[in-house]
Amino acid sequence: MQDLKAGYLLGASSYIQFKAQMIGSIASVFVSLFAFDLYRSLYTIPGKSFPVPASAIWRDMSELLNEGIGSLAPRVLPFVVLGGALGILLSIAQAIFPRKAHLIPSGVALAIGMYLPPYWTIPRVIGGLVVYYWKLQSPRSHASYAVVVASGFIVGEGVLSIATAALHAMGVPPLSCWGCSKELIDLGVSLCTGCEQVLG
Repeated sequence: MQDLKAGYLLGASSYIQFKAQMIGSIASVFVSLFAFDLYRSLYTIPGKSFPVPASAIWRDMSELLNEGIGSLAPRVLPFVVLGGALGILLSIAQAIFPRKAHLIPSGVALAIGMYLPPYWTIPRVIGGLVVYYWKLQSPRSHASYAVVVASGFIVGEGVLSIATAALHAMGVPPLSCWGCSKELIDLGVSLCTGCEQVLG
């Protein structure tokens, strides 16, 4: 619905949008299967080189729903209750004080920041700071292009991820491995886990 609303605001035909969504939905079935099979043939999923941390959230939630509270680690329940209460209080505070909402942390953002590893969260923090600075310096261009640029980064990351996996399947080492050496890896120093795959 959000896509259709955005298209409506831009004057696009809802019929054309629906056709495009149907084509995209059907194509994504085959692309997703190809991409997953490619990743699975190259990496252990989840594993050291392909941890897929976001999927751990859904795995843990499904285990909790299937096995109950007893599946939690010892003495974790009080922290779960505290975190849930904090999230509720933050949401209530944003609703009560709408003018100060931008100063109140997002409960979801805090939870994601604690759950996901730094190599996922730090780029998002950097991106947020860049967008904030952009908005301060040029509000007009920010309003016109911020979402488009962010979407481009997201799509680009996905496309490059598939391209990187395809290159790995052909035996091309990761770019960062060109700066590593066997001696550094033997000392436990490397720029990425790909070095260990290629040289170790």
